Amino acid sequence: MKKFIWLMVIFLTGVFSSVSANQKILTIGVSGTYSGGFASVGKSVSDGESDYLKWLGYNGGIEYKAPDGKIKKAGIRVIVEDNEYKPAKAAIVYETFKAKGINIITGFGSTPGQVCAENASKDHIPYLSWYAYATPLGYRPKPQYYCTGLTDIAEMATP
Repeated sequence: MKKFIWLMVIFLTGVFSSVSANQKILTIGVSGTYSGGFASVGKSVSDGESDYLKWLGYNGGIEYKAPDGKIKKAGIRVIVEDNEYKPAKAAIVYETFKAKGINIITGFGSTPGQVCAENASKDHIPYLSWYAYATPLGYRPKPQYYCTGLTDIAEMATP
């Protein structure tokens, strides 16, 4: 999970929203799977993501290296939505997060992530999807803002 947090820090240099002159808040949207076809697995992963991020927020947030080279600290705010493991619902969740000024989105599964991959790249919103794959859809446009945290069995078995 520490690697996940470092991935977020790398992707997020410069995308924090100001709260005051001295405090930054990183708003993270968890596009969770609490219902639908993969809820039996997705709920555990989604709960794990949101609980860990909330725990980090309650314990002072995360440190990051600012563009000026100084180490700073950012608080974390977590918003959770159920994508139902459905493409249409995942797209609605994405747009809801975007309207709320989300800095980064994490999610579960290929189906919800892939439907948002192109828009996330266009909008420059990092989207990290767990237990997912990345098809060519996820590689347009450049630069790529969609990333998967766990490959599928075909990607693992065929290097």
